[in-house]
Amino acid sequence: MKFEKFNFQRHIGAKGGISEQVKAAQYVEYARELVLERFGEGSLEHARPVSIKNRVLVIEVIHPAVSQEILQSSEVLISALNEKIGHPEVVRISCVIPKQKSEWQE
Repeated sequence: MKFEKFNFQRHIGAKGGISEQVKAAQYVEYARELVLERFGEGSLEHARPVSIKNRVLVIEVIHPAVSQEILQSSEVLISALNEKIGHPEVVRISCVIPKQKSEWQE
């Protein structure tokens, strides 16, 4: 059996890698805090920030009405999130409804 030399850049990524994933996780946590602050106790039962990809914050919601409310507040949320991050990392919010209710459970 022949083994290849491990290419760190190819497997982890030339730009980003683990440190970028850690930053993204921290930014998602900031977004969760902002959702709680903006919409109050229990809001994370209806809307849950899950990821940031390509400068888009993805929030899972349980109902289209929740999505509408978040999107109406998107400018305020994006501005507050970018202020907390320290630079304009997020430019848009996307709300998605999980395909199955079981996906909502943690």
